[in-house]
Amino acid sequence: MRVPIPIVGPFYTNRSLPLSAQTTKNYYPEINSESREVASLMPTPGLTSFASVGGAFRGAHSMGGLLYEVSGTSLYSISSVGAVTSIGTIAGGDPVVMDDGNSQLIIAAGSKKYSYTTAAGLAEITDTDLGNANSVAFLNTHFIYQQSNGNFASSASGDGTNVDALDIAKAESDGDDLLRVLTNSQYLYLFGSETIETWYNSGVGNPPFDRVQGGVLDYGIAGTYAATKSNDFTYFLDHKRVPRRLSGISSQKISNPAISQEWSKYSDVSDARMFAFTLDGGEFIAFTFPSANKTWVFHEASGQWFEWATGSNRHIQLATN
Repeated sequence: MRVPIPIVGPFYTNRSLPLSAQTTKNYYPEINSESREVASLMPTPGLTSFASVGGAFRGAHSMGGLLYEVSGTSLYSISSVGAVTSIGTIAGGDPVVMDDGNSQLIIAAGSKKYSYTTAAGLAEITDTDLGNANSVAFLNTHFIYQQSNGNFASSASGDGTNVDALDIAKAESDGDDLLRVLTNSQYLYLFGSETIETWYNSGVGNPPFDRVQGGVLDYGIAGTYAATKSNDFTYFLDHKRVPRRLSGISSQKISNPAISQEWSKYSDVSDARMFAFTLDGGEFIAFTFPSANKTWVFHEASGQWFEWATGSNRHIQLATN
């Protein structure tokens, strides 16, 4: 009698081994284009050196065909062939959030904010109407800055360095603090510690943004850096350690019991970081937990999860009992 072994999934170990008894590290699922099922596992690319910069990684963003990375206290540009150029100094050591308006890159680093253009170079933003900002986003010629006490500020059209005192509003559906701003598909998402508000660029008023009717969600975000976006969705880790994605104002849970059990073991998830990437035409979302030294990756097309690990830790393990 032949017994089929589901070697191509799942990618995690469930508390009940008969339900899921295998672990997959550094292999990602490849989808059969006809059946839309997982057909094979492909190895994750290795760690071949592409470019070298100094200092601890704090954030990165692509603009105009270049990758801009903040590592240590420096901003670097990295070309498609790995050429590195040091641009200037970014104070501090915490992670940064960046966004661009085609030719202007804004870097939010808490008490310090910076603007970079190829014409004017790197400069600190000194507008006194702009307070501390741990995150920034861009929508329809405006840069939006996360502020304290649930507030957000909108820049003048086309200039992220210019903020008027009248262009400050409040996410006020709940009393929670605003932790992150992020834009996707013409929506502005205001991620609080317990709720999310969805706004849009109405072009009317100061600032020229209004809340979407029915656009308040009863989920907070785990931390400032626990959000990212792909071409089709906005992803975040909520305040109850549940990974979710947004399409407009609709929220969908993307975890499973095994992932929930694993993440419940982590002592702290407030420092979680997320980023999206494309590999062989597929969209992937990485969830990194620095305190737990763990990284999990969600494959958008299949809805499957797999774990990343460094060194020679690439394997498929089948548990038996």
